[in-house]
Amino acid sequence: MVSHGTHSTPAPRAEHLAERPSWDCRVCQQPWPCAVAKVDLATEYLQRPTALTFYLSTYLYQAIEDMRTTTRGSPAGLTERFLHWVITPAPTTLVVPGPFVGMGEIRDLLLEISKERVESLTVRSDFPEPVDELAAGAVWLLEDVEAWIDQHCDALADMLKTSPTT
Repeated sequence: MVSHGTHSTPAPRAEHLAERPSWDCRVCQQPWPCAVAKVDLATEYLQRPTALTFYLSTYLYQAIEDMRTTTRGSPAGLTERFLHWVITPAPTTLVVPGPFVGMGEIRDLLLEISKERVESLTVRSDFPEPVDELAAGAVWLLEDVEAWIDQHCDALADMLKTSPTT
């Protein structure tokens, strides 16, 4: 603790950095990255593990060069020491929903009822919510609209009997 008058603040924590050409931690003299450095780096790069791997790879290359050109140890085991502790997320497959439909496609699904009738159906409280609003208008997931049509097919059939194109 550092005391400033009546206030105490924690002493600044020393960064656990590598000392070249030995590649030991400057603070704890353990092989770098030491346990504290690993925690600090993992925290700093939490959302970017690939960037951490690239960052550590540059140091790995420098450590190999330092050890190759000095008598300060062997580069054997450096890859494991520098990189194998980094946890990288498994690649994920991006799932994009779709296909999408707009007013024209909904009109086609409902046997070409009028544009006005489609608009009146899409504002009903039981009609699916649009997934997005584009300059051309709202878009819905086709599967949501088809499910809604299936649930309301009797009412829609009655509506189409009375006015097939309006």
